[in-house]
Amino acid sequence: TRLLPQSRGLGDVYKRQTEDRRRAAVRVAIVFELPDLARRLAAAGLRGLPRDAVPGFLQEVARRADTAGMDELSLWALTTLQRTVPAVTGDATTEVRLAAAALAVGDTVAAIEAQTRLARALEPGSVERRRAIGDLIRVEAGASAVDAPTLRQRLSGFRSEYPDAPEMDEITAVVAAGLATRGDVDAALALVETAPGPQSELERAWLLLDGGDLEGGRAALESALPGLSPTAATEVNQLMALLDRVSPAAAGVLAAAAGRARHGDPAGARRLLEDGADEVADGDRPALLFQAGLLASDGGDAVGAARYFARIEGAHPDSREAAEAMLRHARILAADPARADEARSLLERLILERPRAAVVPDARRELARLGRGS
Repeated sequence: TRLLPQSRGLGDVYKRQTEDRRRAAVRVAIVFELPDLARRLAAAGLRGLPRDAVPGFLQEVARRADTAGMDELSLWALTTLQRTVPAVTGDATTEVRLAAAALAVGDTVAAIEAQTRLARALEPGSVERRRAIGDLIRVEAGASAVDAPTLRQRLSGFRSEYPDAPEMDEITAVVAAGLATRGDVDAALALVETAPGPQSELERAWLLLDGGDLEGGRAALESALPGLSPTAATEVNQLMALLDRVSPAAAGVLAAAAGRARHGDPAGARRLLEDGADEVADGDRPALLFQAGLLASDGGDAVGAARYFARIEGAHPDSREAAEAMLRHARILAADPARADEARSLLERLILERPRAAVVPDARRELARLGRGS
């Protein structure tokens, strides 16, 4: 609020008709973290600028907006630049920046349009065009506005132009996952079965698991494992260890939920786990509830996550999952200052009752942080 009187005065700057002062007014609005005002000032300033000064002015607005993390302002400046300076359309640097800004604000349509223009402007067969088309496919695979036939056609064109592309395995897996989220599971399976590679094989595993084929999915996981990155391999190993630890019935539920979550339906995966927890043996129940809690937490549903973790603490205190469930529950409670005492009490119980649990060092750190009031 202390800055508002100053910011209101910025409009007066635009009464003076020099380009430097226009730039300064927008720059100060950005420094004061007033993106809406910066946009209004920039739009007003355009009307009085000489035509040859427009590109530099908008580029500077976009650059300063990027630096300040004002993605919507950057997107506006770059979009306006394209609209007012036709020669800019297809310029690689501008299109890449525009696509990045569009993705940052969740405008996948604008990102796809920018990537498409970029790909068309680049030399056919070039490395730059290959990368641009790859980025375009990645965005389209995750965009609900792009239908399955369009996605398949885009991959087919990429394969024709770049049959030996180093990212072919990854792009194929991305498209297969995109087809699966659109309900075209048969096409997704057909795609990965004709494209050998660790990423495609991993996606085939998720498809099989999602479809209830536990044996086939596990075999595909093991086949993909040697070619995966360390992070992905760790995740796969953890899942396979979990499947080994529970009964076949519980393993089937966990596997199907993992596949469902991978294909953009974490809510459906949670329902599978929650329903399955009521059907499996008592000893397997904590594993399903814990995975449901992780999905809830990852999806931003802290209340739901806390409910799953609390259920483990209360009904399955001797389970392998109980200690970490207590820690995660305490962290959720600690995020609410009004419940800090509850979090502290839960952490103290965890440390006292389970002194040998692997999460105790983390619990001590959380307790110390709460003690500092930070």
